[in-house]
Amino acid sequence: MTDTPPEPSIPPTPSGPQKSEDVPPKVGDDVLLDSVSEPEPSPRTPVDPVASATPPPPPPPNVPMPYPMMQPPPRGGLRKVLTLIFGALGIFVLGFYVAIFSILSQNSVLSESVYQSGEASERVAIIPIRGIITSDTAGYVRLAVREVLTDDTIKAVILRVESPGGGVNASDLIRKELLKLKKVKEVPVVASYGYLAASGGYYVSCFADHIYAEPTGQTGSIGVVAMAYNINKLITNNGIEPHFITSTAAKDHKTTGSPFLPWEGKKAEDKFRIQLDYIQERFVSIVDDGRKDLDREGVMEVAKGDIYVNETAKENGLVDDIGYLDDAIEHLVKKEGLFTVKRPQIVTYVARTGLLSSLMARSSTQSVGSSATDLRIELDRSLEVNPEKVRAWAHELGAPRMMLLMPY
Repeated sequence: MTDTPPEPSIPPTPSGPQKSEDVPPKVGDDVLLDSVSEPEPSPRTPVDPVASATPPPPPPPNVPMPYPMMQPPPRGGLRKVLTLIFGALGIFVLGFYVAIFSILSQNSVLSESVYQSGEASERVAIIPIRGIITSDTAGYVRLAVREVLTDDTIKAVILRVESPGGGVNASDLIRKELLKLKKVKEVPVVASYGYLAASGGYYVSCFADHIYAEPTGQTGSIGVVAMAYNINKLITNNGIEPHFITSTAAKDHKTTGSPFLPWEGKKAEDKFRIQLDYIQERFVSIVDDGRKDLDREGVMEVAKGDIYVNETAKENGLVDDIGYLDDAIEHLVKKEGLFTVKRPQIVTYVARTGLLSSLMARSSTQSVGSSATDLRIELDRSLEVNPEKVRAWAHELGAPRMMLLMPY
């Protein structure tokens, strides 16, 4: 027989009337709402103002202080911070390289320097030609001419020459570029000679419309010179005997003038003199074309390599007036119809010095002079016998180089 679990007992409902305080009054009951009494507030302990200002007692010494809970960073916050850092770093690096590139790109650009203040709407450009004329000088003049041709404010040009001359090819290239000022832009060109404007210096500027020469300077030296070194005795005295093998048709001419072989009489000199005479003839023709007051016979009289003080050069017709750079400027300013302003601005072109070349020069100086060991290593390398270097050195000294240059 299976036992049946007893049923849960239900407490009996109390009978009889309930107290009014046990049952809340309802709307509609015969109980007045205003007769219900409000509960009395519980008594409060009075607050002591002195005790409330007293700080709480410190914790026991052996009980560690609870550490504050750090809230974890929001999701993706670290990624945003790293993005901002690397973005700022990338912008800085990009700006640095742009600045370096802009500075280095200025190596081939000329800067302007104001020689005399005036109205910038109409200007005169001074192109200086100083020192021995080389390929670097020709490169500078080419850039200066390009600036003049592209600048509409340039109304005239002054060639400021202070040079003893230089290489034939470099001088000819400079003259070719300067002629563009008259042929392309048709601006007046005035030359101003300083302490010296000889040979190649005169070659590049004798086409000018007017030439001013300082009273204590010199000019002229219309001629061509070549210089070569022969090291035959140097090598033969040290037991070195050079041998040349040439093709059959060139055996009589290929080795003429070699720095390793003795020059046989005037054969080598006569060979090179033919080339020098050709350049001399060209020099005379250029002076004849440039100096309108001189005929060819007059040019031939002064084209014998002599150098003249500028007073004598004026008498010979090589220059127009004795004067300084300021006189050349006034000559242009007073030229009728050239300027519409009262006083034009006078500027000169200056070659910028690049940051890269400065850093390289400083680096090379530090690398050679940083210690005695580095200096010894450099000297040992320079003294190494390299046949290619010796051969190139000998040919560089031995090959006659034609120069429009004063030989003294």
